[in-house]
Amino acid sequence: MLSSWKARILPVAPPPPLPLELDIAEALLDRWSPPQTEAAAHGCLILTALLERKKILIARSSFEEDGKAFTVYEHRRSGRTFAIEQKHLALDDLEKIQAQVMDLLNRAAEDEDLILQAEAPDAEQ
Repeated sequence: MLSSWKARILPVAPPPPLPLELDIAEALLDRWSPPQTEAAAHGCLILTALLERKKILIARSSFEEDGKAFTVYEHRRSGRTFAIEQKHLALDDLEKIQAQVMDLLNRAAEDEDLILQAEAPDAEQ
């Protein structure tokens, strides 16, 4: 006895593109890494938290150098690594920096050239 059946196999749809703000966050992290200023280091810390939460960056390891704690993050798609200093920010500073980074992400979504000239957020403002 022989059995047979007919089925239509549909191709798997490609994954949806990343939201624009995540692409911008990646571009800003590239621009500010390695951080040249304290403000850029704070901005990188916020961006890595955002990208790690969205599972774009993966924390791979941590180390200490000159009394500073660093976490090594790996980008899932490209394999690029970032060593980000783990700063201990006051809650007030953290909220200010986060608001500045989110404002920059929103403005950069409208004007992509803004990424190239983006200055790192400053907790002093």
